[in-house]
Amino acid sequence: MFDRRQFLLDYLRDIEEQRLPELRAQLDPLVSGEMRLGERKGNGPWTDTTQRQIEHLLRAIAQYETIGARLRNEEGTVKANKYRRFLASNPAEREGNS
Repeated sequence: MFDRRQFLLDYLRDIEEQRLPELRAQLDPLVSGEMRLGERKGNGPWTDTTQRQIEHLLRAIAQYETIGARLRNEEGTVKANKYRRFLASNPAEREGNS
């Protein structure tokens, strides 16, 4: 059976441990000026596209950070709901009489 919660936790881990670090590693040399990107169409002049790529990477990072925050919030909500259900089914625990 498909475990949605585990899937989302794995996705969150992938975002935090792989995708965001990779995007930031791509961004650093562009922002520092260590590397520039460009394009040439046909025999035309070389056009610097570094800023466009920086903006693209910043948008991607922001999107993944938003997704990560939502997943962490959802996981916190799941844990809180489990705890509420536990307390509701165990009145002695709720009152501190364990």
